[in-house]
Amino acid sequence: KARVVYYSTDHVFDGQAPQYDEDAPVHPLSVYARHKRESEALLLMRGASLVIRTSYVFGEETRQKNFVYQVLKAIRAGTPLSLPAGQAGMPTWAQWLAESTVALLNAGLTGVVHLTGPDVLTKAEWARTIATGLALPAPHIVETDAAQSGQIAPRPDRVLLTSNRHTLQHPPLLEVLHTLRHPLLES
Repeated sequence: KARVVYYSTDHVFDGQAPQYDEDAPVHPLSVYARHKRESEALLLMRGASLVIRTSYVFGEETRQKNFVYQVLKAIRAGTPLSLPAGQAGMPTWAQWLAESTVALLNAGLTGVVHLTGPDVLTKAEWARTIATGLALPAPHIVETDAAQSGQIAPRPDRVLLTSNRHTLQHPPLLEVLHTLRHPLLES
């Protein structure tokens, strides 16, 4: 049977607990999160599947859609970033996520695994960290409620994912951003 890797989300949790490991009960708040959880369940029933829950994925990308690019665009244009106050996740570098996925596959892991960056940051904290890591001026941030920031679907306020299934360590965020500085700024 072929192995399947499925990338899921920290949104399968409601954000009410201090942290969540792979065995924590899920409670999705939105249609998107429910569909992610339903997909997880189908793949786990199938077997030979690795379900990876992650958060705030960033890095170089052709479509320049992730949050790092949104922050860059706002800084370059001098426009404010409208961000949901208090909403926090764990920024995760796409390259590390891919390399870690291969390592887990090579180790024969199946089931649910959490793979995230090392820090829980609000969107505002993450935006400031991006600016610092890329040696750019601080962005102008306006913290609002989720609806005013443009989010329609409900999301958990704060999710800290932990893992009892691996010992992989994400590099420090500022180190990653320093590595990405030139490719991101040239885009």
